[in-house]
Amino acid sequence: MRVVGEAKVRASSIAIDELNEGVEALRRVLPNKLRPRVLRVVYASLAMPDLVERAEREGVWVLRRPATWSSRGFKLTSLQLKRARIS
Repeated sequence: MRVVGEAKVRASSIAIDELNEGVEALRRVLPNKLRPRVLRVVYASLAMPDLVERAEREGVWVLRRPATWSSRGFKLTSLQLKRARIS
């Protein structure tokens, strides 16, 4: 299995389109580097509701920043993982 991802500050469902285009480009250019199963992941500081809904339908994982902020910035220790099936 390979993990392929897209990172955005503010992500809508368009991020999934970009991710899918990137995966297909990889399959065309480097077919021997991708395995049949690809875990698609979107990391977003702000994940819009349409992204989350579409990700659940299409089996894309969404990583979102936590809602807690400290005096030194936001903590990356407790990422919220929205888990879906692996395609």
